[in-house]
Amino acid sequence: ANVPPPVALDLEVKDKDALDLMIRKLKTSTGLRERTILSSFSQDVIEQASHEIPDVRRLILLRAWPVRYRFFIEWVKTHGLYGIGCLSRSWTRPRVERIHAVGLKAAAWEKFGARSTRGRVHRLHSVGVDLVIANQPAVYQMIKSEEQRVR
Repeated sequence: ANVPPPVALDLEVKDKDALDLMIRKLKTSTGLRERTILSSFSQDVIEQASHEIPDVRRLILLRAWPVRYRFFIEWVKTHGLYGIGCLSRSWTRPRVERIHAVGLKAAAWEKFGARSTRGRVHRLHSVGVDLVIANQPAVYQMIKSEEQRVR
């Protein structure tokens, strides 16, 4: 696919079998590695990717905010993650600030089938989320373009 910069490619990996195929492809293309964010709900997948393709940005996806936050952040730091992805409604300004304070990116993801809305775009922007894994990325791009024209 021809995806123009600055759009990053999010490769969400479900299991280790799929990861092996991704690793093989990513090792053959520096350009692809530079534009890829590998994301997964599986800590095993993230750990393996950390060892085999350390130059690819990695994002752990969470279904809920971690209860044992300090232990979780230590795991994140140990594996050199790029950021943490939570369900879009889970992000608040204090949570984003906590993530930024430890040098990580805050990523939001939308449930499969959920519509990307202007309201969600503005709320995520207002709390400081850095990137969004969206079902309709055109909505986010349209609002970003509108904001740039206003400036």
